[in-house]
Amino acid sequence: DASASIKASEELGNLLVRQALTRLQAKGGRAKSADFAAARDGVEKGRRLLLALSALLPTVERLSLAGSTWKRLALVERLAGDREAELACIVAMEDAYRHAVERADHTDPASWDRPAINQLAAQVRRCHLHGSPQALEASLVTRLRSVLAEHSRQDPDFWSESGLIEVDLYEHLVGRPGAPSLSRIAHRYADLRRRAPARTEWRGVSEQLEFVLSTGVAAPGGGEAQQLLAAVR
Repeated sequence: DASASIKASEELGNLLVRQALTRLQAKGGRAKSADFAAARDGVEKGRRLLLALSALLPTVERLSLAGSTWKRLALVERLAGDREAELACIVAMEDAYRHAVERADHTDPASWDRPAINQLAAQVRRCHLHGSPQALEASLVTRLRSVLAEHSRQDPDFWSESGLIEVDLYEHLVGRPGAPSLSRIAHRYADLRRRAPARTEWRGVSEQLEFVLSTGVAAPGGGEAQQLLAAVR
């Protein structure tokens, strides 16, 4: 039926985007200009498909996938060493997740926290690329922490617990006074890993940390970054 066809197209768009970045990453230091061009083309094909679906019937998930597409294109540009192009992608990523957040507010409040935390991740990277200390959106941080804390009290799950740690990490990365130390954050991740070892969820956490850990006014050095990554892998 039509809904099945739309879902299949949605999955195809997401797959095209993910495969494009994965193939480029597999090249490592051997990647040439043609490899970067192929990655950009693959991401763009997936993005156009997802954009068409969002125009047809916008949902929180589709708008979030649009944000994820810009995030992966930003990673392509980061690997290419094009800081300005990466920043443009990060701005688009933040905007896409903001639309998903607004959509969730009106249609699916229970899903609000996931696009919100990705919008925050985009802000962390944008702060770094601008090269000067910038505060995160205070109202977003406050509401996100409140929503996650309430979820943790009423019906805790993996994402409410990891999300609270993630918010603290982001505030540390932009240098907020009083933010928890990286060693404390790593300890909390390790504790959650002992309590909830599910591999699928941790893959998403690992990808997110790899995205943000080279960022921020207080970006961690190699040892601290590895400590954090080891806690979530």
